[in-house]
Amino acid sequence: MRLKRLAVLPKLATELVDEAAGRSHRSDAVTGRTGGPAGNARLTAWTGLLLLVLFLAELSRSSTSGGSSAGTC
Repeated sequence: MRLKRLAVLPKLATELVDEAAGRSHRSDAVTGRTGGPAGNARLTAWTGLLLLVLFLAELSRSSTSGGSSAGTC
């Protein structure tokens, strides 16, 4: 069961990047580059990628500083 879920992850990641980069097209696209459901999906994909990068940067920053600096005096 776990192997099946892991096999799906590369496909989902590929679909996410293709949608964000504009290489794939949705069947419910509306006219215009950023209008309708296709524009919403593109914005959501880019926002998700940005949040992932920021999360990973924060994670690596906190692990190199020896832990959380919150609450220290």
